[in-house]
Amino acid sequence: MSARIRRAGAVGVSLVLASALLAAAACSDDDDEQGNGGRAGTAGRGGSSGNGGASGNSGTAGSAGTGGGGGDFRCGDTVCPPVSSTAAEFVEACCTQGSNKCGLVTPLGDSCMELNQPGSLDPTCPAAVIAEGFSLRGCCRTNGVCGVSTAQIGLGCIDLPVDGRAPASCTYDPTNTCTALAEVPCDGPEDCSGGQVCCGRYNGGPYDRFECRTSCESADSGVTQWFEMCHPGQTCTIAGYTCRTSQFLPSYLYRCYTDGTEAVTPGNTAASQVNCGSEPCAAGQSCCWRAPGEPYCVQAGQCRCNQPSDGGAEAGNGDASTDASSDAS
Repeated sequence: MSARIRRAGAVGVSLVLASALLAAAACSDDDDEQGNGGRAGTAGRGGSSGNGGASGNSGTAGSAGTGGGGGDFRCGDTVCPPVSSTAAEFVEACCTQGSNKCGLVTPLGDSCMELNQPGSLDPTCPAAVIAEGFSLRGCCRTNGVCGVSTAQIGLGCIDLPVDGRAPASCTYDPTNTCTALAEVPCDGPEDCSGGQVCCGRYNGGPYDRFECRTSCESADSGVTQWFEMCHPGQTCTIAGYTCRTSQFLPSYLYRCYTDGTEAVTPGNTAASQVNCGSEPCAAGQSCCWRAPGEPYCVQAGQCRCNQPSDGGAEAGNGDASTDASSDAS
């Protein structure tokens, strides 16, 4: 592992980690929001000699792995998932110390971080902006503190203490199994005032934020992009764009772009009544889009993976699933 990603400062860690996550996100087989399709191949691992844990300044990153007959990297008897060739420059397969589980050495340090660390998407946990134009969604770890989702590289919900601040507290819910969670307060320009338009943010997977903005064009770079939300037949503000479906949105929401199927299902276009499955939400409510699970209507700030038992009427039977290959995730 290159020394430049071992003990980098906060800025260096953020930029290199962003590079790894962006590279992993680019492996999607979709040619929609990402602009260029095609899934990257995966790097072969090991041989007869196996891979060892990467050495660090204060010890080793993890236990030594072994190479399987087919080039697989193993931790004990477990065959570890291959690292994509696009992310292999920034992360390296390893085995955790003691537990000998599959993991990755990342720009966060020298230790081997276990794959698929448990945690759940939680809108009360702050997102972490790790580089210009790229952020990680907040999640709640099993110890009741907020982390960030790194589903793009398979680590799960991890700590990200790069800014020196103590993480926020949260309530971990083991039944929260959402892989997509977003509060949708608008789904077209009719829900915004003062000439603003409704914008949805694509951030390497399912859209994770919706808000009224003066323009959906922004200085965001990398994988993060904002798109104008729309209804069938609506004229998009960007010339050449039309209202279309996206595999990163549920079937009842549309955005302006050049790719995707032309939107034809009208839904509700009344002001302040956001589509949420087969029925719109009441004025002033937002749609809580989750996957898995049916969407439901909530008051602002109340969107959760599990529908609150003391409020929020189930909203229709719309499809809230997504085919995105990268989420928390």
